[in-house]
Amino acid sequence: MLTGEPGVGKTAVLRHLTRNLNPHRYQTIYLAETEFGRVDLYRSLARSLGLEPSHRRADLWRDIKARITELANGKQVLSLWIIDEAQNLPPEFFRDFPSFLNFAFDARHLITVWLVGHPELASMLERNVYAALYSRIQTCAQLQPVTEHARFAQPRTHSRPPAATTRCSQRPGSSCCAKPRVACPATPDASCAPPCSWPCPRG
Repeated sequence: MLTGEPGVGKTAVLRHLTRNLNPHRYQTIYLAETEFGRVDLYRSLARSLGLEPSHRRADLWRDIKARITELANGKQVLSLWIIDEAQNLPPEFFRDFPSFLNFAFDARHLITVWLVGHPELASMLERNVYAALYSRIQTCAQLQPVTEHARFAQPRTHSRPPAATTRCSQRPGSSCCAKPRVACPATPDASCAPPCSWPCPRG
């Protein structure tokens, strides 16, 4: 999960992190239109995966998960779903999303999801009603604005000034990459040993 105030550079970070991903290993799907119902969100994912969306949610889930499994098993391609402006997602999406992420009794890691949004996203997902989803969050990172003093204090060797700085911090008690989770923004499918302290690329 990546959070930050509006204008801090979250989208620039996403572009930086995904631009060099091998397209033969990752299928990156970016979604920023989140103020719709949960079925519309899954239909958008289905279209991005090359599917004709079903009308019923049960059929939609089945088709999407079958396609994700096919990509992983047949082409060794990991699906990476980036949901920007995630603070606007409907509550029912958060409640049933853990069920959607369950592949083969939760034993396989076939899709990586990055939830990106404003700081209130993290506070919202800490509520008990979203405990099932929150338990899957592997890493949380928050971008902080760079002050003018910090900006001018940067070494002149930088090719471009950073918009924000942050460090990833692993949630206490979590085990990295045991399940499909929100991955560390540093790399989509990396494993790490606690404590996780990867520096995030600067946006």
